Amino acid sequence: MFADQLVVPPELYRKAYEPGSEYESYLRQDAGATTGNVRAAWAWRVFRRLGGRGAGRRLLDVGCSTGSFLTYARSIGYQVTGIDVSERAAELARANTGADVRFGQLEDAGFAPHSFDVITCWEVLEHVQDPVAFARTVRGLLRPGGLWATSTPNWNSRWERAAMDPIRRPPFHLTFWHPKSLRTLHSVGGFETLSVKEKPIAWSEEVGTKKWLYLPIAIFRSVILQQRANRLFGLGRI
Repeated sequence: MFADQLVVPPELYRKAYEPGSEYESYLRQDAGATTGNVRAAWAWRVFRRLGGRGAGRRLLDVGCSTGSFLTYARSIGYQVTGIDVSERAAELARANTGADVRFGQLEDAGFAPHSFDVITCWEVLEHVQDPVAFARTVRGLLRPGGLWATSTPNWNSRWERAAMDPIRRPPFHLTFWHPKSLRTLHSVGGFETLSVKEKPIAWSEEVGTKKWLYLPIAIFRSVILQQRANRLFGLGRI
């Protein structure tokens, strides 16, 4: 699924990080990124369980926002670098982590070819205007055997398809993914698919503050009805 116009207004992400704007909540992660008190998100936990451990390897986080994942990745042994299309977010991530964090588009960032062991893109793919070109750019920056880890909204999910939040639709989200299309992107981008997983149970962001009351229904819908939650995780290797 994709938007009928794959167009991103030039000022979209600068304005989105201003107080009272769409991504203001990311600024509240600032303190956690500074102190390292960062709770691992679902996709991060899957990534680590599937072998995403640092041991001195170089990691690039594309769409790093204010640096929360950079802090987490460093805590499990990675040498971290980041990039974001928001200048404000990149500045905060640089201040929070002391890492090399750049502002702009990945293809224009000036990273040397084959310079990373892992590239992560958490909630980035749906914002990209040309996903195939993006995947091939990622491939060119990875060393042989390198990993590409992604998370993106799951169009298989009833929760995602019913979402009314404007930031989950164009011009913020331009493409909408399910497991088969993510595997296809791996293939045309030059990656071997190691894993594609759907978040199994609707929880927290899908059902809000009543998540504990909703738990029996969430389990029933997941186990019996096979209805998945609103996140998709992919891991590819070159």
